[in-house]
Amino acid sequence: MYCAGPAIAGTGAPRFGLSLGGRHVFDEASTRVRDQLLGRYLTDMLGQYGLVLRDDVDIQNSGHFYGEMAKSLIPAVLAPDGGRGEVSPAGSRQRPVDLLIFAFAIADLAPGRSTAAYLAHLCPGEPLAFTICDQGIAAPYTALRLLGAYSGTAGCRRALLMVAEQATTLYDLPAPAAMPTRHAAVLLVFDADGQSSLGPVRQVRGVAPEAAHDLVSAAVTELAGSGDVTLITGNGLDSCGPPPPLACGQHLAAPPGQPCTGAWWELIGGLDSTAIAGRRVLIADYDPTLEYVCIAAIDVAPT
Repeated sequence: MYCAGPAIAGTGAPRFGLSLGGRHVFDEASTRVRDQLLGRYLTDMLGQYGLVLRDDVDIQNSGHFYGEMAKSLIPAVLAPDGGRGEVSPAGSRQRPVDLLIFAFAIADLAPGRSTAAYLAHLCPGEPLAFTICDQGIAAPYTALRLLGAYSGTAGCRRALLMVAEQATTLYDLPAPAAMPTRHAAVLLVFDADGQSSLGPVRQVRGVAPEAAHDLVSAAVTELAGSGDVTLITGNGLDSCGPPPPLACGQHLAAPPGQPCTGAWWELIGGLDSTAIAGRRVLIADYDPTLEYVCIAAIDVAPT
């Protein structure tokens, strides 16, 4: 058994910075053979909460496993030549991974698998692995807070954050939630190399929709510092009406239909562009069900 306590960074310890990343859309359903007893298992589990399986979804041929997404994306991003897919260019890739965090909002289709442990198996080294779920779009921001806590600690020099969503649910959700329109995954790689840094991460709960934009605007003004910043907003803020004038140099919107991965998708897509490289980037979103406003600052190194 591995036991871990609170991370304590030493004085002057290097902080994690975003060094490279990748993103991918998975157009087809998973090809992995599924357990023939999955339907019976889910029926038993859901019955305890008054929920039932959907009769319009083929359990054996719908949706995408997060493990399959990771099996495709992680080796591609960490490969020395960058592998395949939409992967940003970077230097040394095959260093051991010390920390892995997997964040998602829509349940995986493989309830019997410890997906974070499986993701760790795909990485060089033996990373400590966490899963963040049941937090809607706030999950990746919580993951960044956890990642920041471990930043600069002894033996923790490289960390991965995978954010994924698949567009199929096998049962009616117990509460309203934004559903993605496609299966997608984003991988962010953080290194303690001193070339970039992870800034503050804010999560504010109990925010009404009409107040979300004002809170984001105030955070942008506070976190922008002395220079222009690039603001990336997620799908959740689209439901809060048009934004007020923002004190940022550039404003990028996440692609529609990606409530959990969209803002991070846009971040990785711009790593080698002047819109993001060499700038402070603020990523902001709102979960209307949980009434969370989340905003994270990342100082991205020049290309």
